[in-house]
Order: sequence, then structure tokens, then C-alpha cells
Amino acid sequence: MNSVFFFHFRFSLNLFITFRLEVLNQEFKLKEYSRKIYKFFSMFFLITVILMGVNAAFALQHGNRGIKVVELQKKLHKIGYFDGQITGYYGTLTQNAVSQFQATNGLTVDGIAGYKTLAALGLSEAITTQTSQHTSLLKLGSSGSLVIELQQHLQVMGYYDGLMTGYYDLSTQQAVILFQMDVGLKSDGIVGPLTQAAIESHFNSPPLPTLTSTPSSLPNRGDIR
Repeated sequence: MNSVFFFHFRFSLNLFITFRLEVLNQEFKLKEYSRKIYKFFSMFFLITVILMGVNAAFALQHGNRGIKVVELQKKLHKIGYFDGQITGYYGTLTQNAVSQFQATNGLTVDGIAGYKTLAALGLSEAITTQTSQHTSLLKLGSSGSLVIELQQHLQVMGYYDGLMTGYYDLSTQQAVILFQMDVGLKSDGIVGPLTQAAIESHFNSPPLPTLTSTPSSLPNRGDIR
């Protein structure tokens, strides 16, 4: 009697253990599948944001400044849409000039010099070349104005607290690595197109003004109103 009871008990126990192991195995597979799905959508979202940042890098809009804006203002001035000073600052006068050009040429009137507007102005190739230079690799040992701009961006985001030296030193590299880790990029301390686009998308594209500006770099008062 006892042996029969023990046999049934052992059989039931083995059956329960087998069932429980199967349940745990299915739960593990489900968690692993969910983890893969989450990782996939996270990477998809990150790539989408980065590509948006890359596309935005080719557009000029209110608040931008630099050599690309200078070229735009020169072109608009040459064809009679812009009568302000060539300041390199995309202010209200520049925006209105772009809007007038867009309206005249059947483009979407938004005051933003996107690829179609730049192409209609004959500037798309020049702007694209300048943008490609702007997103060139920055790494340990690099120097120049692009490194200063990078250090400024990193400082505002709270990753860099050093001096604006224009030299890509170890502290700048470490700041870049921390930023890359936070946004899920390869943490190699090198600022390539993806890292640059992620930084620019954080600021919604308008570049920061330099900390040490000169009177010639300031926008003309008439271009701000």
C-alpha cells in the first residue's frame, strides 16, 4: 500500500516538476523575446532620431549662423530678395527673403531653406559640401573651430566642464564617451556623423553662438527685428 502511494506521489511530483520547468522555460523564452523586441524598437527609434538630425543638418532656418548662412544671404542679395547686411546670421530679414523667394518659385512657404529651396537657389551642392566638412571625424588630437563648437555643446549638456581650447584632449574625449553611452551609440570617443547628428538633434539644430564673439560676428540690428 505504501509502495503504491509512494509510486503515485513520485510520479505526480515528477510530472509537476516537468510541467514547472516547461513553464519556466516558456517564461524565459517570452522574456528573451520581449527583450529583443524592446531592443529592436529602441534602436529603430534612435536611428530615426539620428536620421532626422542628419536631414535637419542640411536645412537653414531662423537662429542659424555661419558660413552657410553667408552663402545664402549673398545669393538672395544677388537675385534681389535680400537687402540687409551679410552677417552670417539667419534673422527675420533673411527668413522673410527666403519666404518671398519660395512664394515666387512655387515652393512651400515656411521661411526655411531646406534642400528644395537651396536647390532652386543653386546652393544645394555648396551647402552639402560645407555640411559634410562640418560632420567630419573629430577625435583625440583634433583641433580647430569645430572642436570649440563641440566643447560648447558638451558643456551646455553637462558633459564637459573644461576650457574652450579647441583641442580634442582626454577630457573632451571622456565627455564624448559619456554622451555616446547615454544615447546608445558606440562609445569610442570619436565624433562621427551619427554622434554629431545626435548632438545637433539635442539642440534642434540651431548652432550655439561662440563664447568669445567679436563685433563682426554679431548680427546686424536690422536683421533681428
